[in-house]
Amino acid sequence: KYSGIEGVMIDWYGTQDKYDYPDNLKNSKAMIEAMERVGLKYAIVYEDATLDGHSDKVTQAQKDMRYLETNYFKKDGYVKVNGKPLLMTFGPQQIQKATDWTKVFSILSTKPTFMVLNGFSHCANDNSNQNAAGEFLWVNPSPDYSKASQFDFYIGGAMPGFYDYYKEGGWGSGYTTYEHEDGALFDRQLTAAKNANLEYLQISTWNDFG
Repeated sequence: KYSGIEGVMIDWYGTQDKYDYPDNLKNSKAMIEAMERVGLKYAIVYEDATLDGHSDKVTQAQKDMRYLETNYFKKDGYVKVNGKPLLMTFGPQQIQKATDWTKVFSILSTKPTFMVLNGFSHCANDNSNQNAAGEFLWVNPSPDYSKASQFDFYIGGAMPGFYDYYKEGGWGSGYTTYEHEDGALFDRQLTAAKNANLEYLQISTWNDFG
């Protein structure tokens, strides 16, 4: 907050009672209470990847949406865009038809301002169903926002750097390591978002427990 950060995007695993999801749900609640105490905003990044293997993904996603609307969306500290709660998804990865996202949101009293990962709009929108208002940039060492104007809303992305411990920790083949470049990497991404006149910028924290 002292550095000018206005809030936190919470990577959210939904309400299923399996793996460490209940602990994540409990810790999300604690995180939100902490945000409210200090006057920071917050929004949810829904991990629809958690629906993998579920027999009825749309129904489970509807349960998750009901929980969000009941417990988070209406709070003063929750980020609103054009009067509607901001909801992001890291993908989508499991629900990839626009008609299905229309069904997911149909049970809500207010449809959220839904944001998908850059390049994934086709998984939420088609000629008859417009669910995603825009996209958000995840990891790109040299961001290009030339296509941002195609969307109603766009969220930029920046990171100070990333050292890949995934392979070393036994979590697959790993990802790309991004050198800090003595601060030049971060500065380049921040400048790109500023020049694109984006209202929101997400700083990737890379704090995966694994």
